[in-house]
This record gives sequence, C-alpha cells and structure tokens, in this order.
Amino acid sequence: MSLSDRRVHLNDCEDNNQVSADTTAAPTAAVNDAGAVIEGSNSIAFQVDDVQEMIVFEDDTSGTLINVDMSDVTVYMNVKHNLGEQFANLGGQIVFGDGLAGSGAEIIGYNVNGNDVAGFPYLFRFTSIKIDVSEIVASPGTENVDYFIYIGTTESSLDHTAILQIGYGSFNVEKAISTGKNAWIDGIYYIANTVSATTGFAVSIEGGTVGTPETMVDVFGDDVAVGMGLFNNPKGSEFGFFGPTEWGDAAADTYFTSEDQQWYFIGDNQGGAFIGAGHFPFRLIGDSASTNSFVIQRITIVATGTRASFDLSNADMDFVQLTSVAFIGLGPLTFPTQDVDKFCNSGTFSDCDQMDLQSLDMDGCTWNGSTDANGFFIWDENDTDPANQDNSTLVSDGTGNAIEVAPTGTGPFTYNVEGLTVDGFATQAGTDTDRVFFINPADLNADITINLTNAQALNDVGGGSEVFSHRDVGSYVGTLTINTTVTITVQVDDSAGDPVSNARVRVERVSDGSLVVEGSTDSTGEFTDSSFNFSSDLDVLTKVRLKGFKPFRTGGTIVSTGLTVGVTFQTDSIVDLP
Repeated sequence: MSLSDRRVHLNDCEDNNQVSADTTAAPTAAVNDAGAVIEGSNSIAFQVDDVQEMIVFEDDTSGTLINVDMSDVTVYMNVKHNLGEQFANLGGQIVFGDGLAGSGAEIIGYNVNGNDVAGFPYLFRFTSIKIDVSEIVASPGTENVDYFIYIGTTESSLDHTAILQIGYGSFNVEKAISTGKNAWIDGIYYIANTVSATTGFAVSIEGGTVGTPETMVDVFGDDVAVGMGLFNNPKGSEFGFFGPTEWGDAAADTYFTSEDQQWYFIGDNQGGAFIGAGHFPFRLIGDSASTNSFVIQRITIVATGTRASFDLSNADMDFVQLTSVAFIGLGPLTFPTQDVDKFCNSGTFSDCDQMDLQSLDMDGCTWNGSTDANGFFIWDENDTDPANQDNSTLVSDGTGNAIEVAPTGTGPFTYNVEGLTVDGFATQAGTDTDRVFFINPADLNADITINLTNAQALNDVGGGSEVFSHRDVGSYVGTLTINTTVTITVQVDDSAGDPVSNARVRVERVSDGSLVVEGSTDSTGEFTDSSFNFSSDLDVLTKVRLKGFKPFRTGGTIVSTGLTVGVTFQTDSIVDLP
C-alpha cells in the first residue's frame, strides 16, 4: 500500500444506527449491494425526493457523538446520486448541524455540486465532493442560491466551531418511486486547512524503490483498494488529484516516477464550490536518513479551480528530476536550490504565479505569461548566478514584465545568463509593465549588473532601440548596467572541406563598414569571439581572407578562392544580431 490517508475519517458509513433522526432523505439502510460500496463492507442507502432533503450523521465511526470545530477545515464526502438537480438549484450540498437530533438547532446545506457540475467522478458512479468551511464562514452567500436552511431561521446562527451533525442534501429532478433507495453515501472525512509538517494534506504518496518505483497507476490502484476518492483515472493517461497531496516519506526510502501523462489538480468541484486560496497545496517531503526520489518526464500538470501551490524545495528529497514537464495555471511554485541530482529541463510554465527559481539547474525552459505583472519569475540575492537557468524563453502575454530583479541587501549584484530569449516585450525603457526587466531592489541605491550572452529579443513591441528594456520601481537611484554580448563563430574551410588555419576574419557593420570583431582562425579553421557588446539591433557582414590575399572577401561561399565561411546566426552573408 503506497498511500497514507492523512484525513480524519469521521464516518465510514457502515452502520445505519449512526444516521440522525433529523434525516429527511428517508428511508435509510446499510447495504452491501455490488456497485454501491467503495469502502468497507457497507454504504448507507437513502431516498431523495423532488423536494429538498438531507441525510445527516450524529455519530462518528466509533459510535461517539460528533462534536468538531469545522470553522477552518475542508470536508470530503463520497456520494452516489444520479438524479440530483443543477448546481444553481441546490443539486448537491454538504450539510452541517450544530445541535443534537430534535433539538431545533440549525441544520444548513451548502451548495457544492449538481448534475451540471461533476464533482470528482469516481468508481461505480460515485462522486467525491468537498467544501472549504472557512470559505462559507467568511462568505456564506445567499439563501436558496448558495445554501438551504433545513432547520433553523438564519444561516448566521449556525455555529461552525461546534458541528454535531454532518451529511448530504439534494433535490431530485424526478419524484422518487415508493420507498426505493436512489442515493448512497460512503465516507465522510476532513482535514485542517493549516499547512504544517502534520496538517493541511489529504494524502501522502509513499513507497517505491529504484527497481520497483511507485507510479500513478499504482497510486490509483491503491486508492481503489480502500475507496478514498482522492485520485481517479477517467481515461488513458489522465489522472485527477482531488486533495492536497505530498510525495515522499519523512521516515523511509521512497521512489516515485511517471511519464507521458496528464495530471489535473482539481481545486473545486469541477465548477462548483471552490477551495480557499492557499488551501490546496502539493509538496515533496523527505527524510535525511533515507533516500527519497521524485522523477517525472513528459507530464502535463493542469490546475483547475483554486490555483494549487507546489513546493518542490524540500532539502531531504534527494532526487528531484523533471524533464519536459508542463505546468498550466498553477499558483506558487517553489524550487530546490542547486544540486547535482536536481533539475528541471525543457519545462513549460503557462499562466502560473510568479516563481523563485532559486539556483536550480533549468535548461531550455519556457514561460508563457504569468499572473504576476511584476515578472514571470524573480531574481533575488540568492540568484546572483542565474546561469543555472540557461536558454530560457519568456513569451509576453501583454500584461506584465518578464523578470523581476529584487535582491535584498546593499549589493552590488551581478546576474549572468546565457541564451535568454524574450518575445513580445516593449523595446524601450518606460513605466508600463511590459518590459524585460523590472528593477525593484530592497535597497534603492544598490548597483545591479545584468550580463546577457547570446540573448535575443523577438517580435519587439514599441519600436524602441533598447531591445532588452527595463523599468524600475520609480525611485531607484542605483546604477543599472545591462551588457549584451554575442558569441560570433566563423568556420573557414577550403574547397575540399578541410579547415584553413590563419585565415583572417573581419566582422563589420553593414551600415558604415566599421569593425565589430577581427581575428584569425585556429588550427580547426574556426574563429570565435564573445567580446562584442551590443545595445540595439545590428546587421553585420562577415569577411575573410587568406594570408597574401587582398582585399577581404565577403562571407558566404567565396567561390573565387575556394573558401566556405559559416557564421553563427547567418542568413546568407548578412547576420542580424538580436
């Protein structure tokens, strides 16, 4: 068994005697019909008619009266009811009561799903549903729209800190026939919303070795074995996650790996009630005395509803290796610091919150927009060598800057990066949030140097000449220096394809013929130079000559001398440096 259910299992719905006498969705019975049980031996069957009705439990699994502070928890429930009304018509509710049966206290049902809002589809047409009680405490909504009063006079009278009854409510689209059952409930759980070492997570994915790793196929199989309703596999390589999840073990070895899949982090009921911000976390955990590994490739992770956070930074997770992983619509992403066994290569981040890359090796990653106008990611005092993030591509969505430079301390600070590509940002300094760099240090006197090597700006907006544009916080008085250098490589071969050494190479501006760089080829026929610092678009022309041949011949194929000149970024003989 690779899963550890971290939730409080309030009621396993095995015993009909635990159903409260206040229940109106009657009759009820404990049944073990095939297809009507997903955990244990029984579920509780009941009947919902064409009026608003509910079933509530006043005892927990052990038969003890329920009395729980639920003001800041998320409640989970597994229900099978295929005739429920639409979400807008209170089609599926999680119900809370603060009195004992027959006491006349409040029993309120809060809308979570309906026949047009799927919830979390599970086995045998069961649906897992959830509600963040802290959200309804803060904003319960409107009576008969967001909630229904079963017993009592006002929603505000319900004491969420002392819940004594809990269950399910609904309204049938068709009148029930006689006393036949038409709905089933099998499992009621909750977790505290506070994220700590021991709380805030619904489930831990554990187990696995290098030889027999744990995979999502195993995870789903283990969920089915105990009927938790936290993972589903609706088709093919698609997997759903319904609760906050952690990978690893704080006391044992683990190894998790998966590839070529789509993961959906479901932060609502697939269109219904949302979970509060910060209450849908995912993370990696480890143990300093054990070996824990998280290795995934070609995985697409999509967050729906509340934006899930994902913390991959745990220092005791020994191997964190992500290859060609796409993150879409996630909230805060926290990465580990540089480690030989940790990387994220060829990743894609679309419409995610701003992230701190730390010093993690991230080669060839792409960012498509962000929810944070300050920048797709942030460079702070811990990122003074972002060279670990080589060949990054940042594509503007028209609403924000590319990179926020926000170190603390007095500086000076230097950032070196290779192969940065920015696409669609303004090409001149200004105050709008569509520049490449947003300069925002804690100390406004701090000097900042940004060294870009082989960077390029595509589809520039605004017609300016700065190319790698910037804006600052408005009161920045330090010195900002942006150096942009390009590595120019010229290969000279003779007509037989053999390298020519000591050939003289000259790269000059097309506009006026002035020199950019000049030198001689080595024994391999190659001349390389990375010293040229440019600040705007520039067309250059490459020329070459052998010793004793004058004048210089224009680059490209020099037929008359039998020389072939190849130049990095070359289009025919004209090179357009970004």
